[in-house]
Amino acid sequence: MEDILRGSGLGWTPSPCRPPASRLAVRSPSPPAGSVVSLPQVGGIVLELRAHWREADQAMTSTVTIVARGVSLLFAGLFAGFLLAVLVLETSLREFDASVYTQVRQVELDRLDALASATLLPALAATVILVVAERRGGTGRRLLAAALVLLVAVLVITLAVNLPINSDQLDWDVQVPPADWADVRDRWHIAHSSRTAAAALAFACLGLAALTRRPVAGRRIDSDSVTSNVTTTN
Repeated sequence: MEDILRGSGLGWTPSPCRPPASRLAVRSPSPPAGSVVSLPQVGGIVLELRAHWREADQAMTSTVTIVARGVSLLFAGLFAGFLLAVLVLETSLREFDASVYTQVRQVELDRLDALASATLLPALAATVILVVAERRGGTGRRLLAAALVLLVAVLVITLAVNLPINSDQLDWDVQVPPADWADVRDRWHIAHSSRTAAAALAFACLGLAALTRRPVAGRRIDSDSVTSNVTTTN
């Protein structure tokens, strides 16, 4: 066959022999010496991961706490200021007769109830978040708990006394108010004075709790030091 191909002038050149397939198999390199992870190193890595997870959880909690603290202070302050302004107005109305009182009250109730809800409810919700998020005891947690109790008391007084009277006063005739209008006015005024004092105290407790707050620096666990300690112990 070789003579025929050479005689034909095709310039045949025999191909080099290929090595067996077994020689072409790529051998995986052996791991370098000292690359095997020891048990103390595994323990250190696990502790390091736990430390990172703890730090991330603390950072998330801190962010939620900061936002809730700002919301509670803002809306509790607005709510307390709003109640104080209404108290001043209601005290001034005590010098006027039934028709003037009824007319002013109906003007107040056109929008002020909505404003009260828009300020009290966010303050109450944010304070609940602060009490739940505050894991440490001490003065700060007690102040937050006191603020929450006071805001709940404000809500209870409003629902039990002020709102029912507000609903009745919307139906009063300005020209002919009911005969017991002064008694109703006094009951509303006493309840409003009580909830104004409670709201102001709640705002003060929130402010003091924010002042007593001190950040706690998280401790970071170093895997190398843990590994060296475990190795030394072993």
